[in-house]
Amino acid sequence: MTAKRRIAAAAAALLAIAVAACVAAFFLGGGKRPAAKRDPFAFDALRTHALAAALIEKPDSDMVRAVASLEGELRQRCERIGFEFTLDGDDGVSDVFFITGDEFGRDGRLDFRRFEKQLSDDGELAVLLDVKGMTASRFKAILENIPLPDVRLWMLSEREWLVTARRAGAQRFYSDVIDVFAFGPAFELFLDGYIEAPWEVFASYAGRRDDIMTAFKGDLSAEVKPEYFVSKDVAPVDWMLPGGTDADIFAKSMREARSVQIVRRGIIEGNMLSRVEGESENAISKWAAGALANPRDSMLLDRLYTLAVNARAFAEVGNLRGAAKCYETMISVRPNDVSALRQYAKTAARLGMLEISRAASRRAAELEK
Repeated sequence: MTAKRRIAAAAAALLAIAVAACVAAFFLGGGKRPAAKRDPFAFDALRTHALAAALIEKPDSDMVRAVASLEGELRQRCERIGFEFTLDGDDGVSDVFFITGDEFGRDGRLDFRRFEKQLSDDGELAVLLDVKGMTASRFKAILENIPLPDVRLWMLSEREWLVTARRAGAQRFYSDVIDVFAFGPAFELFLDGYIEAPWEVFASYAGRRDDIMTAFKGDLSAEVKPEYFVSKDVAPVDWMLPGGTDADIFAKSMREARSVQIVRRGIIEGNMLSRVEGESENAISKWAAGALANPRDSMLLDRLYTLAVNARAFAEVGNLRGAAKCYETMISVRPNDVSALRQYAKTAARLGMLEISRAASRRAAELEK
């Protein structure tokens, strides 16, 4: 395996990181995202997670291509780990081609011939989707109109999903994934994105297209949600082969992968509860349990990030009670969040809640010792 291919492997193994972030969905939403420019409410590390997920699917990659709207977020990540990065329309072919949902027409159709000629024979199409406001019927149409047989869904956050697609017969070896994880520059990139171990990547894995399609029943005009694709059993990772990985290490990694998938189910349940009046406390309990079991879950981490952004926004317009509520929720989910405790102490002091402010400051100081 070449150095670049070891890089690709390392990026792959490190997908599932996201550190506690799904807390205040019940009173906070994300900002509206333009097609070509990332929304300031968007959790930037999700792009690192997307790259890692794509490399889990094709860990022997060393050439990545993307549509122009993704260049700013993917080029520096790819070049940091030694990948060749090109844009849609450039000469040559690539191992992974990132596109967005904007490439699908109103009817969900994709001009695949345009992208196919830019992919290597065993290349991967990686489709980044912002599903906020997307109907189930449109998402179904997008899945149906990807003309490759090996299609899988990764739910990085509630609104940001990745669909990966390859030709039939593609094999993935966990030993390649470990090679990627072990490569220095890739390891550092994904560690910065809160990915620490190869198996963490699978928290976001939702399943194969054939299994997912069974969820589309009845009225499909409603907004698509993660809970639509949570079945009785977690999506198996039976398509990942050990390769040269020691049997015990592989078995342990797959058990850990299943564990983080189960944790994600609890987080999604919390999201569901957050949309039911009077269930906010139960939602927070689900998120807190998720944060304790897997503090790097990307869906949870994205929500906590949104909560922090909203807290600052509330404070800037003088809504200190709104800001305090954000920090209270963050602390309920992660009691040892020093930054949230510090900000809560300042906000409580401005509200005249001096005893609460002092208690939060003391707790933060104790944690910093």
